[in-house]
Amino acid sequence: MELVRYIYTFGIDMEKVEKDENFIIDLLQAAHRYGVKGLQNMAIEIITAKFSLANVCSILVLADQLNIKKLIKAAASFVRTNYEPLAKQSDFHTNQAIIQKALETFFPQ
Repeated sequence: MELVRYIYTFGIDMEKVEKDENFIIDLLQAAHRYGVKGLQNMAIEIITAKFSLANVCSILVLADQLNIKKLIKAAASFVRTNYEPLAKQSDFHTNQAIIQKALETFFPQ
């Protein structure tokens, strides 16, 4: 429904975005699936503004699965900046291969 709203109005329900963190993730997946670039870019901007230690690893995994380089790079940058506290998270160790690949791709040493 929200995808259709965007197509007709070029807007999304920001109240839903604020209330439900998964809403914007679902919207990103739909925009990616149906090739709605404007909505995909809007979702990426909102998601990157909401990065946290608790969500960045799962977002990076999703971005890797969808091959959304802009979001992978943004997540990798957040990981790089917050590496030490993130390394203490269980999500970090579960997804370490994807995290390492993103860091090496965008921030080679």
